[in-house]
Amino acid sequence: MDFSERLRLIDAAIAIKNHQEVIDLCNEYFEKSNYSLLLAEKRGDARFNLKQYEEASIDFHNVLEAGIQDNQTRIKLCLINSKVIADQEVLYKENYPLLRDSLNGDLSAKQSLVAIFGDELIARVEHQAQQELLTQDKQDADVDDGSDIEFDVVMYRKFNPDLRGMTDQDLLMHYKKAGIFEKRVASKSSLRIRLNLLTKQAPQDFSVNSYKLLNPDLYKNFENIYFGPKKQLMYLEHYLNAGRREKREYQFPRKYELEQLDKNQFSNQFNYAKNLNQFLASQRKIHLAPSMFTKPIVSFVVPVYGRFDLLLNLLFSLESQIDQRFEVILHDNASPESIKEQFYSKVNAKITLGEENLHYLRACNLASEQARGSILVFLNSDVELANDTVGCLIDSFEKQKNLGVLGGLVLHKDQFVQELGGLIFADGSNKGIGRGFGQEAFWLSFPRKVDYVSGCFLATSKDLFVNLAKFDEHFLPAYYEDLDYCIRVAAKGLDVIADPAIKITHHEFGSQKKVNEGLSLQVKNRKQFVTKHREYLKKKLIVEEYRESQLAGVSNFDAYAKKILYIDDALPDPKFGSGFGRAKDIIDTLLSLNCFITHISTAITKNNNTHIDDVYRAQDSAIEFIKFCKFEQIASVLAHRPHFYDFVIISRKHNMEYFLSYFKNFLGEATVIFDVEALFSVRDFIGKSELSFKEIDYDAYKKSAEFLSEVEIFKYADVIWFASQLEKLIYEKGADNPKPAFEVGHSAHDLPTKTQAFELRQGMVFLGGIPEKISPNADAIDLLIKEIIPGLRKSGMNEPFYIMGNIEVPEVEEKIKAYCALDPHTHYLGFIDSPEEVIQKSRVFVAPSRIAAGIPHKLTIPAMHGVPIVTSGLISQQVFTKDCFKSSNSVDEFIVNIETIYRDRSEWQAASQQSSAYVRQELNPKNYEAAFLSLIK
Repeated sequence: MDFSERLRLIDAAIAIKNHQEVIDLCNEYFEKSNYSLLLAEKRGDARFNLKQYEEASIDFHNVLEAGIQDNQTRIKLCLINSKVIADQEVLYKENYPLLRDSLNGDLSAKQSLVAIFGDELIARVEHQAQQELLTQDKQDADVDDGSDIEFDVVMYRKFNPDLRGMTDQDLLMHYKKAGIFEKRVASKSSLRIRLNLLTKQAPQDFSVNSYKLLNPDLYKNFENIYFGPKKQLMYLEHYLNAGRREKREYQFPRKYELEQLDKNQFSNQFNYAKNLNQFLASQRKIHLAPSMFTKPIVSFVVPVYGRFDLLLNLLFSLESQIDQRFEVILHDNASPESIKEQFYSKVNAKITLGEENLHYLRACNLASEQARGSILVFLNSDVELANDTVGCLIDSFEKQKNLGVLGGLVLHKDQFVQELGGLIFADGSNKGIGRGFGQEAFWLSFPRKVDYVSGCFLATSKDLFVNLAKFDEHFLPAYYEDLDYCIRVAAKGLDVIADPAIKITHHEFGSQKKVNEGLSLQVKNRKQFVTKHREYLKKKLIVEEYRESQLAGVSNFDAYAKKILYIDDALPDPKFGSGFGRAKDIIDTLLSLNCFITHISTAITKNNNTHIDDVYRAQDSAIEFIKFCKFEQIASVLAHRPHFYDFVIISRKHNMEYFLSYFKNFLGEATVIFDVEALFSVRDFIGKSELSFKEIDYDAYKKSAEFLSEVEIFKYADVIWFASQLEKLIYEKGADNPKPAFEVGHSAHDLPTKTQAFELRQGMVFLGGIPEKISPNADAIDLLIKEIIPGLRKSGMNEPFYIMGNIEVPEVEEKIKAYCALDPHTHYLGFIDSPEEVIQKSRVFVAPSRIAAGIPHKLTIPAMHGVPIVTSGLISQQVFTKDCFKSSNSVDEFIVNIETIYRDRSEWQAASQQSSAYVRQELNPKNYEAAFLSLIK
């Protein structure tokens, strides 16, 4: 289809106010013609296209600017936008880069653009372009703007990571002695100078935007870490230092270069016709009939009209299903193909050969009468299913008793999103959620209630379908029958859900000869739809109010009790320790109270080693995960969701500090909960004195500079959460004008009904992660291998001693391994996913902490399994029921306590009962109900 034909279709869609069709037609054109897409396919990377760029938050028009050198095409795009975008300010902002480049001294272009946009807007573009040139001239001349300083210690540290460990004074000295001569970045003006210098060294046609798009391996190194001029600087430095030597591409080819390319080599389409011919010529058959001894649970209903090449792929995907509790019903709508009889002879399924074309709607209604399954799934013949689809369908309908309609994540053939369900607007138009974005876009990561799911994949209960009189045949031959059915299902009080765990690839319009055939059908049936559902549409958004990823505009989110933003370092995986087990308890409780959660993790170190987000998705939880989100990016997320969240929970002090700096003003009236997790100033207070197992003088601590400094930041929150009752009381008694505070500690679920007997247990266990050299667990390990374990061996205890945990510091890990090599009875197990398997069989758990805050989550596992815990007086003091553990105030006492419990059965039983009492008294989830109920009241 050439540009003029596409422009005609766009004008037709504009005439009927089908804005989504306008956008789709525009996007499809630019996806096919964009030079970067051709290059990407040439390089074998089919992921590259404009949707990838949009998902990566790269401005759409900047990408077009990089690929489109033809001024006529720019002007046509501006013309399209002028018809679609009504708001003049938005129109100006969205079109400025194209307008600026289209003008560029071209008088005829200016006359065309004035006719489209008017004198005022074009004059504004020319003025801004002139100001940009003046600013650039000023920067090229290395002229400072008067607001900058020569040396900025924050910039110097940030832009020179090799100096990051230095103090402010040392950095200043380094700058004076070496930084000036090495031309290091030390201020805004020096950054501009450095950028200008490197730009002059690069080729004249070098484009940073093109370089980063054509070299995706650099993305993970620069895009997620640097922002603004720093990112531009890093790309320039990379090209000059390495890219030039590696002969990397840095500019999209010009039009004349493209014309010389063989476009066939860029095709990433399967040769469907060839596949079909090979199948027909082979002895291969497709077996889709269920066993005669098995009643199917799922019935797939597929109307067919030709395009057996696409149908073949669907049948292959059905044949490969892991769960075989299904049947397939094919209703052929009098397909004209000569191969029809030959094709069906090779397919073992329920096949009905119709004498006329009933089209999609009536064929579905008729074929559904043959279904034996309790779940009906209506499919287009041009879709393909993931091989776990049947199992997901059955699980969803079994678990969700209020489920009326289920859809999935529908992907285009290029694996970008067609929809995750859809929204219906006040004028009867509709939009697929996530359309055109990458399937990893964060707002597409969780099951959600939607207005409708498309008929290309629509699952529903057979009984419900019959009770609602099937698809309404007023919408013959097709289109809007799926929206109508979903509205009628919702009116019965049932849920319409789209679940991203179910993935479908759809060759949209694959069964139609022409795209505009589908458009004309949509126009016809939309009028009937608007008439039938006039009252329903009065409550819907107008299409202009909707923005992708702006969840605030979606009415279905009103079904949740509260909407919560949760910010922490990493995903809530208990195996990380460091409070993440407690974070999972909090999240699970909020989900059980019908809250919707957006979880943002601000660090990258741990998230690569967990799949806890997949676990939540598999449970159909109402939670979305945004990984590795920098604080500046959080502000961007919130800017798209004004007034959406009721609460924001911020865990850990450093996250709270960044919250105050970067994004607190984007939250509107949301209540801010500061989840302290632990009073870390306790560690600083202890560090000033000699390390000891003994209890802390908390009266002195409450008056210390460390405590007063830490609680200063608490005043910016509305509510404070503590992991322990003790720290809550310290805060309430020690702080001036304390905020409302709650204890939200660890909780124990699924307690074992039976624990191992004393005689069946063996060994002692230490569990603890070490993320950095200076940490409580690093001190505990040092104490273990230097004093405690040698002391046990000296007293004749040669029983096994196991050391477990995620040791991220190589020096510490080497130290442990070296000790284990000398002591054959001490074993280093490292990081294991299920430490409870070792702990529940051990006889004693040890926690020799001399530095601690909060309540260590690692105590939960042994306590749940009735394993006695020998620990320091410091830890015992932090637990409100102090007699739960065998408390020790010195290393010698610690060793004696281990020996006594390990060797004396009665002592062990008494300590085991105390450990179990800790679970019942301190880890009872009811302890924290007040805090959670205060959220949803």
